[in-house]
Amino acid sequence: MEIIKRFLLLLLVVANYHVAAQNTLPNNVNESSIPKVVALSFNWQYPNILEHSWHATHISYWYNDFGDGWYNDWYGSRTEATYSYQQANYYEVIFTKNPGEVSRAIYNQYGYWYETRTLLKALPPMIVELLNKTKYATWKCSINKERIEATGWPGTVYRFKVTKGIQSFIIRLDSKGSLTQERKLESKK
Repeated sequence: MEIIKRFLLLLLVVANYHVAAQNTLPNNVNESSIPKVVALSFNWQYPNILEHSWHATHISYWYNDFGDGWYNDWYGSRTEATYSYQQANYYEVIFTKNPGEVSRAIYNQYGYWYETRTLLKALPPMIVELLNKTKYATWKCSINKERIEATGWPGTVYRFKVTKGIQSFIIRLDSKGSLTQERKLESKK
């Protein structure tokens, strides 16, 4: 009898975890359900942006990034959540500021801006020049490139994948030419 009780308890825990995990993915939300302070922060930071969509999440950092797929293309599908809340605490807005560039900004429920990531068609000429001074100068750059702006960072960072032969790295290059990240990607077999 004790074994059956433990089995049922385990089954209940697994079922609850599965339901909670489903609630951690970002959900499309109507702009009217966004806290006013979040909408005001976005509109102050990015005035005159007409086309955008809002998403809410219950987790403090999601590994399964929501967006147009440029993260999952680099890292593969991820489903881990660092911390989950009962109510949506973070809001993400996807918008277009410049033609051909898709951006996403993340705010908490109090309107605090965390970061903006922008998918770029090409790196700015200054960054290409700085890249050419690194050991990755002859490596092929991925189609997907992004500009990351975040609080607490000394400046803008550009992130992209470089490949040479069967080796691939995700690198971050700041606007001063410093490599701030070099992450080797495992080759797909």
